[in-house]
Amino acid sequence: MNPFASMQKDIVTIVKLDGRRLGPYQTNVGAKGATIFQDELDVDVDDFLERVLPGNKIELHTVTDVHYAPGLHGIGPHWTLKLRKGPAKSSAPIKQTTINISNSTGFQVGDHNTLHIEQGVSELIARIDQSGRSEAEKNEAKKGVADMLKHPLVTSILGSAVGGLVKLLG
Repeated sequence: MNPFASMQKDIVTIVKLDGRRLGPYQTNVGAKGATIFQDELDVDVDDFLERVLPGNKIELHTVTDVHYAPGLHGIGPHWTLKLRKGPAKSSAPIKQTTINISNSTGFQVGDHNTLHIEQGVSELIARIDQSGRSEAEKNEAKKGVADMLKHPLVTSILGSAVGGLVKLLG
């Protein structure tokens, strides 16, 4: 039982680190947190809470703490989530690699995943351009790819590679 349902105007989705999307859930997102009235909720620290704002703008919060309360008389079981606006900031040290190359040509240096993603997006753009569709359809498809790459969750996963990928789309 949620006695606060009429005051909870936000509809949110929990985005797990593996990409699963759970919800939608009704809540009220405040400056530091949100409460979701559910018996069971699959949410962990560092998951994302996603809220769609007017104009389909996505607001992303990182879950920093999770607390379950079994409820009291008149107030049902609920989960209190502490939030920080924006994607998680990694506390892991940045790995630095020094590479010395002399008198060589025809080599590539990359971090494997980023290089493969860049190649995949480049190939997708080339296939869009070669599709034989109208320029308007090609531009719409490229805009969809660019919008996906600009999404806060995608940006937090791909990091600095996103800037170069978006440039590929013109």
